[in-house]
Amino acid sequence: MVKPKSLLFVHDHIFVTSNNNEVYSPGAFPESLWSKYLDHFDNLIVVGRNGGTESAPELSFAKSSADGVEFIFVEKISSLSLLFKNSIKLRRRIKALISEVDHVVVRLPSENGLIAAHYADKLGVSVCVEVVGCAWDSLWNYGGTLSKLYAPIRYYRMRKAVSKAGHVLYVTDSFLQNRYRANPNAKTVSASNVSISVDDIQTTLEKPSSYSKIPEHIVFGILGNYKTKYKGIHIAIEALSKVHFPVASFELRVLGNGNPGDYEKQISDLGLEGRVVFYSPVPSGDPVFRWLDEIDIYLQPSLTEGLPRSLIEAMSRGCVALGSAAGGIPELIEKRFIHEAGNASDLAATITQVLNSYSTLWLESERNIRFVKNYDYRAIEGRRSLFFKEFSACRQIEIS
Repeated sequence: MVKPKSLLFVHDHIFVTSNNNEVYSPGAFPESLWSKYLDHFDNLIVVGRNGGTESAPELSFAKSSADGVEFIFVEKISSLSLLFKNSIKLRRRIKALISEVDHVVVRLPSENGLIAAHYADKLGVSVCVEVVGCAWDSLWNYGGTLSKLYAPIRYYRMRKAVSKAGHVLYVTDSFLQNRYRANPNAKTVSASNVSISVDDIQTTLEKPSSYSKIPEHIVFGILGNYKTKYKGIHIAIEALSKVHFPVASFELRVLGNGNPGDYEKQISDLGLEGRVVFYSPVPSGDPVFRWLDEIDIYLQPSLTEGLPRSLIEAMSRGCVALGSAAGGIPELIEKRFIHEAGNASDLAATITQVLNSYSTLWLESERNIRFVKNYDYRAIEGRRSLFFKEFSACRQIEIS
């Protein structure tokens, strides 16, 4: 009898559960994500962290539960106290889980993923590393002194994990490949974890004439969690306070998870009361697209990034998009719309430049619509499916 092929997926993602024990994701882990693994494995075990129970998570979050998927929530080590309390128990648990499966996928950067990569190598279990962001950038921009001190250590650990893996998937075309080089003997693929359907892409810009002059009210938008400073919400707020607007009013809309109160003082100090509006998260898909359709200029002022799904979604709706130089963002939008990460003055200058050429922005909207068709799921799934097919058939590749 052939033993079913089992896969362990490991990350630090925080899931929430409903009252009937269904699992939901506040981020980009919908149930559709698991199909790319279940197409090649008989069952999937997902390791993450427990964010507690919500009474009605379906109103805000994407359902993550799916047939053939088991969720295991492990101990948190996100602070010094939790590190000392839970580290040994966490390592033992992840090691035990790896000993029971055939293959392991670790998504990095993540602490759970680094631990899993280490034990998969020790136990001779085939491991695939998905490189979706930069460990250095994520910690250095987290804000605290301890995070900055740990940044080079985690960066080194991630580089080591990638260099020892037999299979490596990158979500960018060049940025992460240059920072985290795979071993020459490893199987690699560039396949964004962002894929959309052409049905969700605007085929043409419906009203190019709307860019003939600056509207009396300009709506800026940012999509993403703002629990931390990663997404650069504070940079966008500061930048907008520096722009001299040639219109009656403007507004910044932010959709995601976080505490709006964290920004109240900054908004007040900069005199932007009533101009920054925070929206509660909505499920992915049509609700997000409808929200984006009300945005004139989309901002992605991230301090750290892999390849942002939200930016690609905004571009697919014909939004003019401005972004920082973090991660793979420069792979998506033109250089003139890029600002230095963390530099509010540079973003303000970019916004001013855009406003001064508002009548030509319909060209950029049409360019974005054409460009994101490269991220249609059919264009990406072919090479990603072949990659995971090869991974599922392999045994551990010895890399020296």
